[in-house]
Amino acid sequence: MTARDVRTLAALRLRAFASGISARFGAVALFLDLAALLSLLLAVHCLLFDPGGLRVHLGAKEIFAATNYKRPYFVFLGIAFFRIVLTMRLAPPAFVARYRTRFGRLKPRLALLLGTILLLATAAEVGFRMIYEPRQPPSAIFDPNVLDQENKGFKPNIEGVYCGVRIETDQHTFRCREGRPAPPAGARRVLVLGDSIAFGVGLPAGKTFPFVAEERLRERGIPAQFYNAAVPGHRTSTEYEWLVDRGVAVEPDLVVVVWCFNDPLPDPEKWPPLLMNVTARLHLVGYILNRYTAHVARYSPDRIEESMRDGREVWEGCKRHFALIRDVCRSRGVPFVVAIFPVLEYLDDYPFGPAHEALHECLKELGIPYRDWLTLYEGKDERTLWLEPGEGLYPGDHHPNEEGCRIAGEDMAQWLAPYLSANE
Repeated sequence: MTARDVRTLAALRLRAFASGISARFGAVALFLDLAALLSLLLAVHCLLFDPGGLRVHLGAKEIFAATNYKRPYFVFLGIAFFRIVLTMRLAPPAFVARYRTRFGRLKPRLALLLGTILLLATAAEVGFRMIYEPRQPPSAIFDPNVLDQENKGFKPNIEGVYCGVRIETDQHTFRCREGRPAPPAGARRVLVLGDSIAFGVGLPAGKTFPFVAEERLRERGIPAQFYNAAVPGHRTSTEYEWLVDRGVAVEPDLVVVVWCFNDPLPDPEKWPPLLMNVTARLHLVGYILNRYTAHVARYSPDRIEESMRDGREVWEGCKRHFALIRDVCRSRGVPFVVAIFPVLEYLDDYPFGPAHEALHECLKELGIPYRDWLTLYEGKDERTLWLEPGEGLYPGDHHPNEEGCRIAGEDMAQWLAPYLSANE
């Protein structure tokens, strides 16, 4: 058999194969559609539930880099491309005509579906605006010069709405009580550094644990004046910058860093400023993005423990900035302590113990006194300590509610009283 005969035979077999596909095109198309759908679902599953997916505090780029979504995703693309080519080349005329007829019938139905979705979205937006406070773009309350930077901060002397709660700041840009009451005579100044936990996101200032502690100390006869310099999104490095740039200006008698276990984790990917401003004006968009972020920002005991091993870049940065804060305070003769706020999850069988031990060891080596608040919450039902989902908050948000802050604030007052009494 010559080479020409081989080519002819191969062409005949290919035509026969194509004829067979054309004759059974409906079944073949259905099989390919199901295979494409299955591969796409598998890719999505890998993105959501692989190690590095929604179980850890990672941004979109890191999730894509850490998960095994690529293989099923490219299989999906290959099947979809093959399906398109097959339809263009081998679909029988009757199938194409039927497809066009069905698509023509679908047009008004698709228009009705899109119109219904638009109507429901509009109704949801109206509902959100009736339920929640008017939202403000971030530039209305944050310093626009550093809005897209890690060390962002609030504007001075503002009255605004953040996460559904009215907030006020003083001339130092620190959160203060409503009405900015004057400090008591002979006030002992306590500077609190931290992130959204210490800031008290979702709560009025008077219900946050720094100001609960302030009130309890005053009841003991100690004229405490707390400066809540915490800012949502800050971590140990920015807390050091905040201390040097703004904190020392209040001449504190005591510096407290409230440390949470998201500090050594990679930063979640931040939304672009334009999208942040869109979420401020469209409640529905903000609601959807918050729920996405809630999934991305979920904690994983393994991930936290891994991130706090020696040599990890972010963790080494935390330790370095702990030492820098300590040195700044020592140079000014100011006591410096660390309050450890636990992860408010699985409190009946707490899985983050190794992370606490690593932090204890670090602070002991640096000679920094600390208070671990895990003992205050162990064994409690964590659901009774969470904020209710609300404006700007994630569903099942694990920031402490009023009760959670009351527990921490009362213990904080008892713990800090000797430091402030010694300075009198």
